[in-house]
Amino acid sequence: MPQAILHHSHRQKKLVEIRQPFFESKWLKILDKVALVVGILGPIFTLPQVYNIWILHQAGGVSVISWGSYTIFNIPLLLYGIAHKEKLMIVMYSLWFVVNLVVALGAFIYS
Repeated sequence: MPQAILHHSHRQKKLVEIRQPFFESKWLKILDKVALVVGILGPIFTLPQVYNIWILHQAGGVSVISWGSYTIFNIPLLLYGIAHKEKLMIVMYSLWFVVNLVVALGAFIYS
């Protein structure tokens, strides 16, 4: 492996060892569950926007640039989650990517 990757891997191991007692706390487990629920509910709350655009064909006031930017900005965050094997980030940003892409495409087509 290249030295930079080994350094990063070694540094991550040290950080995990240092933070280990905190990670075992019940509060962190609760926070993990809350974050997962929020990570799933956020994109679900965007579904009415998807319905308005794709079913009712009403995309007035929806910015293609904004929603397209949200879609593009999800890519590095999703890749970060994949690289660090963070399941929460992978789930959350995968869902956000799909929802943002659907809204951006619908706004492009129907506005």
